Amino acid sequence: MSVSVSAQEITGSWSGTLNVMGNKLPVVFHVSKTDSSYSTTMDSPAQNALGLPTSKTSFVENKLEIVATGLGIFYQGTLEGDSILGTFNQGGIPFPLVLKLTDKPVLNRPQEPQPPFPYKTEEVKFIHKKDSIELAGTLS
Repeated sequence: MSVSVSAQEITGSWSGTLNVMGNKLPVVFHVSKTDSSYSTTMDSPAQNALGLPTSKTSFVENKLEIVATGLGIFYQGTLEGDSILGTFNQGGIPFPLVLKLTDKPVLNRPQEPQPPFPYKTEEVKFIHKKDSIELAGTLS
């Protein structure tokens, strides 16, 4: 699916994935515009943190800046085509973060884990030949 963005339009839900010490952490910024300014809320679905407030959002000459002072977060990126190429800083530690405009939120569904898993899995099967019963499953 493709979503187009005009050079001066940044509103919508922008999602990307942080790589934090080998762990994938999805992040979503919901950018909206009033008459003269922008505002943003942030989601971290894997942490069940939704609608986190930010303190400042600016978009000037295709450069997006989002600040969440209370969380120690600063994001700065440049709109290039349908992506925002930038850096997510938290606690002074920078992480590259590419955002894509999305029309659906990224939901954390721990009941439906997706690989790669942070643990080992093994398919097992037990067969009871006398009663012709087979029991199979995944150990994790």
